[in-house]
Amino acid sequence: MTTPAQLFQIAATLQFTLEELAFNRAGRLSPQQTWEATKSALFIGALGLVVLGGLLVAVLVVRPAGFVRVIVYTVGPLSLALLAFLSWGAIDGAVQRRVTAAEGALDLRSNGRGTEVGVGQAHVPISHKASSVLTRGARYRLYYLAGANTFLSIEPVDEGVPAVEHEPPR
Repeated sequence: MTTPAQLFQIAATLQFTLEELAFNRAGRLSPQQTWEATKSALFIGALGLVVLGGLLVAVLVVRPAGFVRVIVYTVGPLSLALLAFLSWGAIDGAVQRRVTAAEGALDLRSNGRGTEVGVGQAHVPISHKASSVLTRGARYRLYYLAGANTFLSIEPVDEGVPAVEHEPPR
């Protein structure tokens, strides 16, 4: 049985609140989580506009020639397309605001880029501090922002407790 103190420790270490966990259980984002998702989408959108602006300046104002022209006309659009592809998840997540829950045995993986938590079919990036409060192989319910694949909150699932069923808000 998970005690409130243990749940508070998990929340404090992984930087979410028990109030945010309550919102996530209901299939919703808290106001703070909504702002963080929106801020991330705005940053990525602004970065895309800066890249597009730089590409337009390079093509229309500088008018590159020779090898530089080949680079600008090939690498520029490819990098813009890659940025659009990678940013779509964050923008979609902020717009849709779909909180998704996954339940199952916990798996933590670390690689050169950071730490990832796996629960059921879901795998999302998480704080490197997760290994200090989460137990590999134990059952957890993970809440994450669908589309953006962003960690929101997590809670231990005690044996015999049914899964939380919720319908995402429309």
